[in-house]
Amino acid sequence: MPLVTDLVDLLRENGAFDPANEWRAGEAVVQRLAEALRTYEITLHDNGQLEDGSGFHFEASALTDVPAVRIHIRRIQRALEDGDSALVLGSSKELLESTAKIILVRVGEEFPPKFPGLVNRALEVLMLHPRSEPTQREDLVGPVRKILGGVLQIAIEINELRNDRGTGHGQAQEPITLRDRHARLAAGAAILVARLMLDTFEDPAAPWRRGSAA
Repeated sequence: MPLVTDLVDLLRENGAFDPANEWRAGEAVVQRLAEALRTYEITLHDNGQLEDGSGFHFEASALTDVPAVRIHIRRIQRALEDGDSALVLGSSKELLESTAKIILVRVGEEFPPKFPGLVNRALEVLMLHPRSEPTQREDLVGPVRKILGGVLQIAIEINELRNDRGTGHGQAQEPITLRDRHARLAAGAAILVARLMLDTFEDPAAPWRRGSAA
């Protein structure tokens, strides 16, 4: 599927899925491509989003616009297809690590040396940390803080899973692997957090920008 992803990325970059683009490939061409991919249990949606046979989605978003992040997305995709849960976990952790570093580089900050501190600081910069100053109505502060606490916890727990059952550390014995559905859950959660961070960074109206020169 990596070759397919590259092809669809190229089509998307040239406006093949944008109805407003006069150079788009055309509905008939996209439909023929979709029919060909269906033979391999890959669904191509109208917006260029791919869905493999496992039902896992890889959406066109800020995620696929950042080369360093796109590499991890594709690695996760391949690992899911191969049933390699250890690589799924390792790549999911690396996706979050790269995303946090990208955020801090763009705001001109140094990286904290450890993963938890790195993610914490990126979330603080973006005002997505549960301790961030509230920007919602008073009656929404509590629920939003709980959700943001969950976002932080997802990142921390994916790192813990990677340490125990993922790639990146040599093990003294064969590691216990995750079931496929749990690997998809971990990958989906990591992508959710990474997308939230990048979408927040790119949003010109996001609250974090009020105190930033960015």
